[in-house]
Amino acid sequence: MGVRRGVRATFLLTKKEGLSDEEFKHHYLNIHAPMGLEMMKRHGIISYTQQYMSAAAKAELQEALGGKAPLIAYDAVTNITFPDMASFKAFLVDPENLGKLREDSLNYAQPGQFQIGWGEEYVLIDDGKPVGDAYGG
Repeated sequence: MGVRRGVRATFLLTKKEGLSDEEFKHHYLNIHAPMGLEMMKRHGIISYTQQYMSAAAKAELQEALGGKAPLIAYDAVTNITFPDMASFKAFLVDPENLGKLREDSLNYAQPGQFQIGWGEEYVLIDDGKPVGDAYGG
């Protein structure tokens, strides 16, 4: 079911202590992300998304769920899809990633308070339409 698109790395981030939700979002989205775009192109990245969970968004979700759902304790989720595991590994050890991008992360993220995961990505619905044999598509 679905079409395998590649390997997706998921990064769970906590904002730097003392930053507001807006300051965190501004730096990560408008300063940090553009710094790495050329490097990402070199590694053939298929997609790169950021999702922000502000205090207001978390409160709204808790209200919608009746206050009974455990929410993740992070301020942002980043998903980067690579064509394969070799591309992901090369990205992780790229000197640009290990240098200026890691250094800049100290400006918006809480050191030591992040998690990373990865796995195969399968697309079932894209642009509102079933993909491959997903759901009869």
